[in-house]
Amino acid sequence: MAVNFSGHYDYTDEQRRPLLSKIRREVCGWDSKLIETITAQQRIAYAKPNRRVFLELKVQRHRIVLHMVDVPDPDHILSRIPESHGWRQLTLRGEVETDADLERFLPLIHTAWVRG
Repeated sequence: MAVNFSGHYDYTDEQRRPLLSKIRREVCGWDSKLIETITAQQRIAYAKPNRRVFLELKVQRHRIVLHMVDVPDPDHILSRIPESHGWRQLTLRGEVETDADLERFLPLIHTAWVRG
C-alpha cells in the first residue's frame, strides 16, 4: 500500500471513506500551514508549524480512531488514553464509524486544533 492519503483512503471501507475525506477537508481548511504526516501504519497526524501533534487518525477498515490533545468534553464522548500507552500529549480518543459520530466529534477536533 502506498504511504499517502489515497492509500489510507483505499484501505478503509466504503462507508468510512467519505468520513476520512471530510475530516481531512475540515482540519486542513482551518490552517493553510498545517502539517499533515502520513505513516505506513495507517496513521495521519496533524500539527501546527513548530508545534506538537494535536490530532492523529488511526485509519482502520471499519472505523477511524481519533487520538487528540486534552479538550473539554461535556458530553463525555471521548475516553482517556492510559498513560502507560505512551501517547504523550495525545490523551483522549474516540471512534468514528458514522457521519453522526463525526458531527459530534468535529467541534472537539476544532478545539484540539485551537489548543494545538
